[in-house]
Amino acid sequence: MTTATGMTCGHRVSSVKEEVGEVPGVTGVEVDPATGLVTVESDMNRLLTATHVPFPA
Repeated sequence: MTTATGMTCGHRVSSVKEEVGEVPGVTGVEVDPATGLVTVESDMNRLLTATHVPFPA
């Protein structure tokens, strides 16, 4: 989870969801514009491989 500021309309929420959703390994994005909370669901194996971070054994 992370927070984002300045989301005052639905277009910005959609933009954040679209951009974050394009990251390899991201399987879901939820944005709460009232709080700025961004929740990201991911396939950790795919996400870590895409970002070149070794997955711990």
